[in-house]
Amino acid sequence: MLLQSAPVGVLMLVDRVFVEVNDRLCELTGYPRESLLGQSTRLFLTSETQFLGFGQELYDQLARDGSTEFEFRLRRRDGLIIDTLLICAAVERTDLSQGVVSTLRGSRLAPPVLSPRGRS
Repeated sequence: MLLQSAPVGVLMLVDRVFVEVNDRLCELTGYPRESLLGQSTRLFLTSETQFLGFGQELYDQLARDGSTEFEFRLRRRDGLIIDTLLICAAVERTDLSQGVVSTLRGSRLAPPVLSPRGRS
């Protein structure tokens, strides 16, 4: 219930494979839950080079610090590229095979800020 009511995308990965996602992550990325679970995070990245480099840097920082955050360009299911902020924490810092829990926020899909009425 807590994961489903979060205002940001929440995901859990094991070896860069989705094992849990919330509804907001599905909305942000355009993928239904059943299309993500069991799939590689490669789905979200624009190239194999980005996938390999991003993963190496992320897991190096997790092993060193236990948590990290990254801004990166995510490819949605519809092909739209959006800027995102990913905040990650290792489930067990000394054993990254236990998984990584992350939040994802997409800046381009945020609702627009409305100006007050009567002002231009």
